[in-house]
Amino acid sequence: METGRGLSQGRAPLWEALVSHAARKAQRFHVPGHKGGQGSYGELAALLGGRAAFSLDFTELGSLDDPRWPTPGSPTAEAQALAAEAFGWDEARFLVGGATAGVLAMVLANAGRGDTLVATLPFHRSVVSACILAGCELAPVLPRVIGPFGVLAAAGSGEVNRAVRRHRAPAVLVTSPTYQGLVEDLPALVRSCRESDIPLLVDAAHGPHFGFGPGLPDGIASSGASASVVSLHKTAGALTPGALLLFGSHPGSHPGSHVGSHVGSRAGSHAGSRAAGGRAPAVDVARLDAALRLVETSSPPFPLLASMDLARRRLALHGARDWARTVELSVRSSARVDRETGGALSPLEPPAPLTKDPTRLVFGLRDSPGVPPDLTGFSLAGRLGEAGVDIEATGWASITAVATPADDEEAYDRLVSALVSAMVPPRAGPSADRAGPRGRGGEPPVRRELGLAMEKDCWEEAFVREMSLTEAFRSPRRRVPVEGAAGDIAADVVCPYPPGVPLVVPGQRISGKIVRYLEYLIRHGGRVQGVHHGRDGRTELEVVAW
Repeated sequence: METGRGLSQGRAPLWEALVSHAARKAQRFHVPGHKGGQGSYGELAALLGGRAAFSLDFTELGSLDDPRWPTPGSPTAEAQALAAEAFGWDEARFLVGGATAGVLAMVLANAGRGDTLVATLPFHRSVVSACILAGCELAPVLPRVIGPFGVLAAAGSGEVNRAVRRHRAPAVLVTSPTYQGLVEDLPALVRSCRESDIPLLVDAAHGPHFGFGPGLPDGIASSGASASVVSLHKTAGALTPGALLLFGSHPGSHPGSHVGSHVGSRAGSHAGSRAAGGRAPAVDVARLDAALRLVETSSPPFPLLASMDLARRRLALHGARDWARTVELSVRSSARVDRETGGALSPLEPPAPLTKDPTRLVFGLRDSPGVPPDLTGFSLAGRLGEAGVDIEATGWASITAVATPADDEEAYDRLVSALVSAMVPPRAGPSADRAGPRGRGGEPPVRRELGLAMEKDCWEEAFVREMSLTEAFRSPRRRVPVEGAAGDIAADVVCPYPPGVPLVVPGQRISGKIVRYLEYLIRHGGRVQGVHHGRDGRTELEVVAW
């Protein structure tokens, strides 16, 4: 399968170079220190299936060069060019720091001191990290809550437009698809960004398979966005945390634009940057590459890089067949769960103009006579785990399972059977706790609707800050018990994980509502990053020390 660049999608040049180099069996007097799994490292080699796992772990030697500084025509350069073409972009960069590294680089390249980045919630905590590193402020556009399941989706382009005008934003960042597979109306956001002459940055970590099979949403490139990050490890089969940063280099990218009021006057800093055709203005490629060099390692892990090369090849050659089958099995299984639970556990159906990835299996607990109020997504996931089925994420009234071509029909049958069985109340006693762990001190079990309502209240006051992100992050900090944190100013991000959407950010005054919600969430099985567990068993938050 020859490409327009004279390359073949049937090749995996980086993988081929790695295998060829290992075949030399040269004596290794270079890092890494395991020397191919020799000597005292043999125990780990055995655990990983033999020394072959180590034999491909090299440093930059011969034709194996650094993806941040690839030699023209090298296997790394060819592999990145193939990835760009396969995904429909002008340029691609391998990311060994996951999608997080791509988000950091996109923000660092497009915002700086004096700027305020506009980002639509839900977004990953890495967006906050990026703004702290860039020294810019963050203006979140609050999310919509979809249906009775409490699933978040980004606000429409109208709200984004108003935020851009209010903050004179240098760029917009949107997450699409979301963790639950919701796909935003990206063309509408592209039009908005073109009118404001600013780039549209897309965190598409959960959508590397988009555009590669019938029934899937279109690839992000077709929307006209400026840049995007996709996590090949999430659904495309690469090793964790392999990802790609994809971007256009069409006319309109110019040094000095889009970044920081210190670069030039705000009145003229975007002049001449109109994107060609229907695309949003391009990012500055030189600055984006420089940002990547700041956040990525200088010790490239070649087995990880080669796995991304192979994942791209699989998508390009067999994606249509692989994903057509995955879509078919996913749609069929979703319908079975809905039917066999009598609608008590039903698939997420997004309202227009949102669409959804059919392979992201999201089921919500309906308010019906067959669904007790103390049954939550957390407890449902616990029952699935007891049945030998582990899922990706949970919420108060929803669960999320990730399907890929690695799942065969038997795997789907096992998921469906476990879900249907999990909806049957346990038989252990008349007061059996069907929702999982009970509250401390004999409190009544969790109530699903109360959890949803408390969470929604927190979103309504999220990100109201009294200090800048950077100022709060750099301030002296101390730890206080969660129950006593109301009124303090947060020094770090606090977010339920997964999906890692911030509930509290540095500089935000912690309200009583947030304290009560965090206590309720932790008490009933939720995992929260940013909450520390002290030696005395207390849960604590880091706050600014006055």
